[in-house]
Amino acid sequence: MCFLQVLFRLPTDDPFPNLRELHGWIEPALLRFLHRFISPRLTDFSVYVDTDDQLGCLGYGSLTDAISVIPGSPLRKFSLGEYQWENASAKFKQEVSAMVLRCGSALNYLNSGVELSEQAVLHVIQLPHLHTLKLTHESPPDITDTFPRDTIVLPSIHSLTLATPTTHAWLQFLNDLRWRHPTATAVGRPGQPQAQIGIHSTLKELFCGCGEEPKRATIKHALAFKNLTTLEVGQFCPNDRCSFDLTDDDATAIAKALPQLQKLLLGHPCRMNTCQTTFRSLLTLSANCVELTELIVHFNTTNIVEDVKSLLETQDPDIQKLRKGPRCGVTSLPVFMTPLAVDKASVDLLAKGLLLVFPMLGKYPVGFGAKGAPARPSITATLVWLHVRSAISRLKDLHDPDP
Repeated sequence: MCFLQVLFRLPTDDPFPNLRELHGWIEPALLRFLHRFISPRLTDFSVYVDTDDQLGCLGYGSLTDAISVIPGSPLRKFSLGEYQWENASAKFKQEVSAMVLRCGSALNYLNSGVELSEQAVLHVIQLPHLHTLKLTHESPPDITDTFPRDTIVLPSIHSLTLATPTTHAWLQFLNDLRWRHPTATAVGRPGQPQAQIGIHSTLKELFCGCGEEPKRATIKHALAFKNLTTLEVGQFCPNDRCSFDLTDDDATAIAKALPQLQKLLLGHPCRMNTCQTTFRSLLTLSANCVELTELIVHFNTTNIVEDVKSLLETQDPDIQKLRKGPRCGVTSLPVFMTPLAVDKASVDLLAKGLLLVFPMLGKYPVGFGAKGAPARPSITATLVWLHVRSAISRLKDLHDPDP
């Protein structure tokens, strides 16, 4: 007999009247006990439910019953599930939206798990202390006739997650000049623009969906958030084509606009090798974003030997400046399915080039991606990358021998 079943046998309907935090992964069969944990003082609600076919009508009803009695005013954190709940959104939308509307200024973390109503979204974007927001399929609200010009949208937001279908619309909305540059009347001199406030100064982490690779238009809008330390756009290319449409110029724009980046994930490199970003983009990003510790980006390897030679030998003053300046602290470069076909004599040259770009490369300087990647490179490419890895380690040992 599990703990929740023991609670069901208790004589009282309110076994935890002072419970403040509720966290856990709950199986559908046990959802009928969930409402007994909801107290008037609840501040943190983080529940993850297996929403596969086991979650029948009884499970949905039990979950909505629990959500409907969550007190809004003391709630600081609400998180329901980690996935896009395709079948659950319509069932929970009303109850979750109503609960969100009950929340006040204390709420600082919201992952609704389901699509919210437009009224709930309007309420959320005005919450003064909300620092983390994860949206599902919500479109930005129409606030043309609702908000005055000086409204500060999402005034304290630190981390924002947008779903793939609505990412572009949300970034357009957030960059609307009506609330991007509010004028100052209460602060500073009347009639003069106020120092940048709101989301364009507070946002540090931007996660733009987990669908196909980034589109240039999406990246262009993201560059308006100058204080970003994390930017994640896209995940995997379709199986039949490369959807990564950025160029070396786009990489330069990212590097110059977002110099504080610590994590830049622009989708997992595929095997097509048709992208327009080259080895030069790696140097540009490393030299301009010196705080980077994680980087995932496509780079074309068709002419990689010539690209590396050019960077090492060029007299271009801009490239020389990048080579001589500080570089980032990336210790491992995930290549995922990136193809590579170079002869043995070129392996050391490529290793030298990678160390020029990423001088902090460590024990595993070239990786093949995290668990969940669709595939590794071909066997031939994998062997070549492993030779490059060995060459990097060998070069580092020559320059930094053990004492």
